[in-house]
Amino acid sequence: MNVQTSQVLATVGTIAAVLVCKRLMGQNKPSRTGVDLGNLAGIVSFSARIMAAWRAIESEEENCLVCDPLARDMAGEVAMADTVPTANTQPWEYSPGTAAPERRRKLKIGAMAVRTAYLDREVMGHLSRQPAGAAQQVVNLGAGLDTRPWRLDLPEGVRWIDVDKQDVTLAKQAVLEGIRASRSPAGNRTATHTLKASTWTSVAADLADEDWTSALFKAGFDPQLPTLWILEGLIMYLSHAAVDRLLADLARLSGQGSLMALMLFRQTILDASKAQDTHKRTIPGSTSENEMYQKSPAFKQLLQSVGSSLSGAPDDPEQASLGQRIAAALPHIVAASEYLVQVAEGTGLEGAECATLLQDCKGHWRARAQFGFEVSDDLMSQGNLTLWTTAMPLAAQPWDRPLPGWTISERTFNAQPCNVSATSAAATATEAPPVAPAEAMRSMSGQEIREAFLKFYEERGHTRVASASLVPDDPTVLLTIAGMLPFKPIFLGQAPRQHARATSSQKCIRTNDIENVGVTARHHTFFEMLGNFSFGDYFKEQAIQMAWELSTKVFGLPQERIWVSVFEEDQEAFDLWEQKVGVSKDRIRRMGAADNFWAAGPTGPCGPCSELYFDFRPELGTRGADLEDDSRFIEFYNLVFMESNRGPDGALTPLARQNIDTGLGLERMAQILQSVPNNYETDLILPIMDAAARLAGTTYADADAAGKTALKVIGDHARAAVYLVSDGVLPSNVGRGYIVRRLIRRIVMKGRLLGIKDSFLQRVAEAAIDLAGPCDSNVPRSRSRIMAELGREEERFRTTLDSGEKVLE
Repeated sequence: MNVQTSQVLATVGTIAAVLVCKRLMGQNKPSRTGVDLGNLAGIVSFSARIMAAWRAIESEEENCLVCDPLARDMAGEVAMADTVPTANTQPWEYSPGTAAPERRRKLKIGAMAVRTAYLDREVMGHLSRQPAGAAQQVVNLGAGLDTRPWRLDLPEGVRWIDVDKQDVTLAKQAVLEGIRASRSPAGNRTATHTLKASTWTSVAADLADEDWTSALFKAGFDPQLPTLWILEGLIMYLSHAAVDRLLADLARLSGQGSLMALMLFRQTILDASKAQDTHKRTIPGSTSENEMYQKSPAFKQLLQSVGSSLSGAPDDPEQASLGQRIAAALPHIVAASEYLVQVAEGTGLEGAECATLLQDCKGHWRARAQFGFEVSDDLMSQGNLTLWTTAMPLAAQPWDRPLPGWTISERTFNAQPCNVSATSAAATATEAPPVAPAEAMRSMSGQEIREAFLKFYEERGHTRVASASLVPDDPTVLLTIAGMLPFKPIFLGQAPRQHARATSSQKCIRTNDIENVGVTARHHTFFEMLGNFSFGDYFKEQAIQMAWELSTKVFGLPQERIWVSVFEEDQEAFDLWEQKVGVSKDRIRRMGAADNFWAAGPTGPCGPCSELYFDFRPELGTRGADLEDDSRFIEFYNLVFMESNRGPDGALTPLARQNIDTGLGLERMAQILQSVPNNYETDLILPIMDAAARLAGTTYADADAAGKTALKVIGDHARAAVYLVSDGVLPSNVGRGYIVRRLIRRIVMKGRLLGIKDSFLQRVAEAAIDLAGPCDSNVPRSRSRIMAELGREEERFRTTLDSGEKVLE
């Protein structure tokens, strides 16, 4: 996900629960805190009490997915009791009859728990991705009786703002005051986390009003901060115009790095006749078509509001406003799920089969639909929001058809016990999970991976070539950025080929993403590119077959965990992967020139490419999988079919020979085979980070998020500086020298952040030099020269920093 844009991550809720609920509340009885919740008006408070009651029931489970010690008080005493219809019972309090009521109750509450726990994880993941201690804010729109500020371990610097209508807001505040006064919420249970007085703010505002944002600003909302917007149960209550206006407001108010969590609903509730029919079959004694209208004004209000939001949706989704497009999409969303309703109505599974289903509810919930579309152009210009919706049904549910332009994918939610922490959420959200090694996968060191690659291609007629210098002969590039660069004259026919085939481990430097180093799992300034090259010898078929053999036989990657991308116009490559290699068609993706047409620069040799990806999460399935999703996939091998030359005018002309240029990222393959969550924790970089951590009096494992980022920067930059100085690049204020200077200064600054007060770069560089020998034997031989240059530059910068600090003092 692009952190420079606001984003929308949507979870689809289970309004099926409203249709078949057994535990709906309604009697005007006080809760344990003495607060009367029976007077809350409208469907919003009605559904909020349902959810609070179900959270309370789920919290009683030994391994609750959602553990909410405040939910019982929020719901009220009546909501927690099994009620039987009487002459005085409210219409939504009914007995579901004799058709396995306990089973139905568990299914409904289980669905709520999964949805809530899923959103909890996304909320904590987003908040934890921000720099430690950074100011950020959460705005929960239509918050109802939600208690996330108390039961989630919010990182430091987070401010939480709940927005809802005045009656709900006042009732919630009253419950909280009652809890504070009694100091014994929910049977002596206490809130998981205690908020500072300034952390939580409640805002009374009607989101249907055009000026609702004024109340938000009065509460201290800062549009410059990254905001997490939560719309968990809101969209269905708003008209087209209100939806468009609201999302436009959010786009306008969203600072860089904002995220929006949106909940949609399943189709049954959107069709009044279907909903009425469901209630007639479900509620004992309900015989009249209009009986639900007569008994439940709130339900009537619900259907009317939904009906108004669906009316007038255009046939052409491309011409629709955002509100209309959401409404038009709803019939195609299978939320959690039609199958749940069948079970709740007594027509579903029985006995052992039902027990298995219940186990799935709390163990391995499959999301059958994650699909997205871009919003209308006017909204994009106000914040570039991208809308994602995620459905979580209990069982496989076929899709009708997607809307034009939509992509469909599959996602799995593995339910975990409660007590979500910022640390665990951050790990799952920002880095790939450690790979569960398949039986055939090798566990290999970085040096073993390098040697296995080179030996494999040597045995197939390739000449092993030593790494070229980081200072290239090519005047069009500043540094060596790819393994093919030393062979560029051969590709262009400007130099004779000394070998028909070659293989190398080329040291490379790229600084275009220097600010992302340490922040993401895979950005580096220095890296090793393992490559095999053909200069007019073999071409696509043999390159593809050898790459597959290396990946599956030598490295032992399971075939079903390898995905492939091809240039969208390269049918030959697609057919080779499918027909010759046997890759399943649903794991081959066609991609455009931006992704799958490779060149080393604006001019020079180029060609279509085919990339290999490793899947960290194969259980998510194949439908709609996004190869750009760094939390699931990692590109590890790129095969470039070098057959063209791009001139200064951009025109492509055929090269004299068809060539092969490939690159396999050593650090990335090490991450896969060593089963670690990022490239930095491999044996190629971790020893350097450990050396810096020892000087800071800590360990990498014990460092907080900011400390880990600092150590990653030091580990990466120390490698780069050592190799650059070894190749004769000295610190200066121009060209390559400035790159070295900048790297060293960033190392020093990160060291200060870690609390390292004395000079330390030379000691960290020792670790980097010790690791460099297998890649470049010149580095250990240049040890004394490298150490002297790095030490001098560090002292220059430290003197400058000390002088500046004295001036400030």
